[in-house]
Amino acid sequence: MIKKLNTINYTITAFFLIIFFNVYASEKVKNKKILFVVHTFPRLTETFILSQMKAFINAGYELSILSRTKDELALMHQDIVDYNLLMNTTYIDYYDKKNAAIVGIKMCEYDIVYCQYDRIGCVFADLKEKNDFNGKLVVCVRGWPRKGNRMEDNPIEYARLFQQVDLILPVCHFFRNEFIKYGCPPEKIIVHHSAIDCDAIAYKKRDDSKKKVIDILTTARLINSKGLDKGINAIAHLIHKYSNIRYTIIGGGKLYESLKSLIGQYDMREKILLLGWQPHDIVKKALYNADMYVHPSMACEGIPNAIMEAMASGLPVVSTDVNGTPELVRNNQTGIVVESGSIDKLAEGIERLIRDKKLRNLMGLKGRHYVEQEHNIVLENEKLLKLFEELM
Repeated sequence: MIKKLNTINYTITAFFLIIFFNVYASEKVKNKKILFVVHTFPRLTETFILSQMKAFINAGYELSILSRTKDELALMHQDIVDYNLLMNTTYIDYYDKKNAAIVGIKMCEYDIVYCQYDRIGCVFADLKEKNDFNGKLVVCVRGWPRKGNRMEDNPIEYARLFQQVDLILPVCHFFRNEFIKYGCPPEKIIVHHSAIDCDAIAYKKRDDSKKKVIDILTTARLINSKGLDKGINAIAHLIHKYSNIRYTIIGGGKLYESLKSLIGQYDMREKILLLGWQPHDIVKKALYNADMYVHPSMACEGIPNAIMEAMASGLPVVSTDVNGTPELVRNNQTGIVVESGSIDKLAEGIERLIRDKKLRNLMGLKGRHYVEQEHNIVLENEKLLKLFEELM
């Protein structure tokens, strides 16, 4: 009887200890103030940042946003309205030194300043040094800066960043290795993957035997670094050999007219479709209609969101070997990785998948599994919250 009572007492004690530690853990972040510093807000394409904002709010953080500009598009995600994010957004050009005093004072109101992109982090490292900021400075590295903004071009700024920052979160190992090479202490840098909502994009096996056309898709901003002219040239060469292929490009940007002209030069407006910017539901339909995804990027890539969504939908990917992309597209497993800038190599990779439907389906299935395990927004947000709790 005594033994039984002791067991009950231990069980009750354990139960209350679990409650205590759960409450204690939640109290650690309750009322903690975090400032997200972004370049543009809201921006339709940056759903990964929006997802992190929601995760912090749901975990009990008091969240504010500091942004230089607004997106020129009037459309926005419903979550921005539901979480009342615009009411908590301040717009100011923090790059302008005339605003340094105002931004520095605002910075000191927060427990954590979380900068999206390392160039922003350099600005706030300087502000931290000058404003007696006692909170934590965290910087996410999502993309590779263009020439002129890189570490080798700005050694003093990055040396200050490495000294002042508490944590750097690159989205891929390529970025981590580069930062360490240029002097970032290894203990300050942890890879934290970009991620997507895998539940929002269902897997689809492409097994329609009646489908005559092989649809190839690219979704990207129409800018030089995305290499879309290389993609168009590669497809134009293949169309002469495979009349049943169709290439669709979705995205807006300054190169729309020049790419449209290039397609016209090949007289392939019916085979190569330039659709401009489209809402995400149209992008999802295009993913499910496609048979493969092509990412001909030339530079400045981390872990491309567009590729993650393509892989989640079950598409095999033909991609270039830029920066962190090969960490996502595993060559000969989830897709085919080719030399950046080579139209011939890009065409060879695409042709290999045109000729082998079985390989397309196998790579598509492996790609889905890989994204679910390594780039799942639910899992990555949990890891991020844990990192921040440990940092505090």
